[in-house]
Amino acid sequence: MRPKLTLLSIIGFVFVIVWVFFREEVVSLSHHQVFSRHMNYICDALHQKHVGEDALCSLPIPEIEYFKWHYAKIRADDEGWFVSHNWKFYPEANCSNGELRFQFMGRGFHCEDGKGKADDSGPNARVVSAPSIAHAEQLPVISCYGRRDNETLKRVQEILPDGTIVVEGGEKAVLLGVTLPNKDQGDSERCLEQSLAYLKARLVGKPVFLIPERNSDRDQESRLRAYVVLQDGEFFNRELVRYGLARVRELTPGERPLRCANELNEMERLTKAKQLGVWGGC
Repeated sequence: MRPKLTLLSIIGFVFVIVWVFFREEVVSLSHHQVFSRHMNYICDALHQKHVGEDALCSLPIPEIEYFKWHYAKIRADDEGWFVSHNWKFYPEANCSNGELRFQFMGRGFHCEDGKGKADDSGPNARVVSAPSIAHAEQLPVISCYGRRDNETLKRVQEILPDGTIVVEGGEKAVLLGVTLPNKDQGDSERCLEQSLAYLKARLVGKPVFLIPERNSDRDQESRLRAYVVLQDGEFFNRELVRYGLARVRELTPGERPLRCANELNEMERLTKAKQLGVWGGC
């Protein structure tokens, strides 16, 4: 018992030393990562023509249809953190002098060939690229869907009108364990439109893991039934349920429960209580 306590004490002491002497560097790195993530998200959307300069110049970013659900999520989760630093939770566009530039977290940036470039002067000004696929594959993720050691990232190319996910190589997949809004369940067309818009905003052009419950788990149309996991580890099936953009699919008689059933059902319970998405009429 004593050796374990000694080891924990040493680890705790080292952590305190690192925090005391390198706190500013750690905080600065964290802020830089948040800044870079937003910067590259905006610039990639502009480069991929998901949004035009006219929209960015005329509307706040959270009010633009393509960004709406993404920044609704950030506002719900992180607005307090931004407010505590006297920052807005989204970049602000400035279109004066005929040039599109942005202000975010007290810094400026602009876009060049789909990448964000910070406006800071001096040696720290550099193009910050999105994380590479190779790097993302090394991130360990353990959840109800299991480890992803044997999975490979595939870039999403298209979202079809029925919610089918098309990845590079033409493979098609559907979200496992959830269903998108549909008229048979009394949902309005607007609910489906919002769900599809969110799917496109979050997935198109992004590398994802497609993780089935069992090998070659496909539906009658040969689409892979899969848990979709983003490169940062976000469990996308659950994310849709969280915002009321999908329902947990009911099991048919004799069907074996899914590994992630408890996680999805608990998220749906919380979403119902808040009357979000399909539970609030969208």
